[in-house]
Amino acid sequence: MTKHTPSMLALLATLTAVGCGNDDKDFTIPSQEVAGTVNGASWTLVGAYAELDEADGTVRIELHEDADFDPCSYASPEGNSLFFTVPAEPGRHELSLSFSGGGQTATFYDGMGSNVIATEGVIEIDDVTDDQVAGGLNIEAGDDNAVAGMFAADRCTEE
Repeated sequence: MTKHTPSMLALLATLTAVGCGNDDKDFTIPSQEVAGTVNGASWTLVGAYAELDEADGTVRIELHEDADFDPCSYASPEGNSLFFTVPAEPGRHELSLSFSGGGQTATFYDGMGSNVIATEGVIEIDDVTDDQVAGGLNIEAGDDNAVAGMFAADRCTEE
């Protein structure tokens, strides 16, 4: 058992450092439309949609760069995107990794099957209506993924 103690301590230190989240950074949300870098490429928000899950009181929001995407088709947009799920009510959500529940993450997606999980930043929901979810964010995941700004995500409702 003592042979593995240094490696266990190293793993614990790594997990603790990853779980610390936003302690050292200022994640102010700028008043511009969401823009930044996704998968190492310049990225600007083209569209957004929100999908409410009434059973658990959450909303899944996807921000994308696909100008031809129909959000009510329930398909996936092409190109780079960012998605996350938050409570369907106004509030500020600090990103963090938690293995015991209560963590909040966001996912950068490259459109070809690769995801990068973001554990640093903040998502703020300002308003939830029957037609739209509005808010802002400032999220980072390494050097190749960082976006910040305001969004308004249209909700698709079944008729």
